[in-house]
Parts: sequence; C-alpha cells; structure tokens
Amino acid sequence: MTLEDKEAVEAARKAYNSLNNVQRGYMSQGCLKVLEKAETQIDKLETAEKPRAMPAPNSISAPSQGQKDAGRVVEIPEGK
Repeated sequence: MTLEDKEAVEAARKAYNSLNNVQRGYMSQGCLKVLEKAETQIDKLETAEKPRAMPAPNSISAPSQGQKDAGRVVEIPEGK
C-alpha cells in the first residue's frame, strides 16, 4: 500500500458509511477489518512522510559539564 491508494481507501470508507444497518449486515467482519487496516496503514504512511518539527529555540540547552561537546571547539573571548 502507498499513499497513492489513499483516495481508494477513502472512497471505500465513504461507501461503507453510506450503507444502512441491513446492508452492513451483508458485509463480513473481514471486509471491515481490511478497510480499517488500510486506513491505519495510510495514517502511518502520512505520519512517516511529515517532517519533524525543530525544537523551539528557548528549549535548547547547553551541554552540562558531564556531557562532551561532540568534538566541537568553542572559543570564548577573554573578559566575557
């Protein structure tokens, strides 16, 4: 399944939702489970495709004394 299948999955959900209870009774539980699994997969694909947000600038802290600065050299001018 790919995100290209999203429209088909949405159309299947719309068709299922338009059925009345008598019509839904003719559908097997397996069919509904397949639809739900497809919807879950689409959600996972969409989540994986979204870029992760950068942390807010005020939430970034300097490394503590016990942490190494990942090999970077930081020069601090004298008198500051």
